[in-house]
Amino acid sequence: MRRKTIAVLGLTFKPNTDDMREAPSLSIITGLQDAGAKVRAYDPEGMDQAQKLLADVKYAPDPYACVEGADALVIVTEWDAFRALDLRRVKGLMRVPIVVDLRNIYMPDELCRHGFAYFGVGQPQEGGPRTAFWTRRTQEVRVNAAAPMPHFTAEVDTAPRHSDGKVAPIRIAKEG
Repeated sequence: MRRKTIAVLGLTFKPNTDDMREAPSLSIITGLQDAGAKVRAYDPEGMDQAQKLLADVKYAPDPYACVEGADALVIVTEWDAFRALDLRRVKGLMRVPIVVDLRNIYMPDELCRHGFAYFGVGQPQEGGPRTAFWTRRTQEVRVNAAAPMPHFTAEVDTAPRHSDGKVAPIRIAKEG
């Protein structure tokens, strides 16, 4: 996770508000930062409130600026605007097209058809955990559930906490 840029879409605890009370983004972003990630975030309404609570986060003016050059995208709040994103454009802007959808706003098949490695909470994955492989030569992500290969792996786990009480939500690592 160290030195990876993670784009976070959605900061508020629910859509259509600027309310940050008990927002999951607070612990998710802190966990990502604790793991060494650089976080870039966007929320249609909550960025002013989030800036008061979160340090060392770069705030983007729109979702496309947020995902530009990102190693992964984490969707935390289910804003309708995020459902309407131009997925071809998002993929073209990201360095590595991995989507971790904590609200299941997308259908896995839809994202996979667009060339993303997709990880949704509670989404069944045939053959066990999947590994996403970014191939620089063909500029695409391949998902393989059977044979791990050396590239990028993304795992979602919203339950475990470190001994200091901080959430350990996501791990993206280069293998090999």
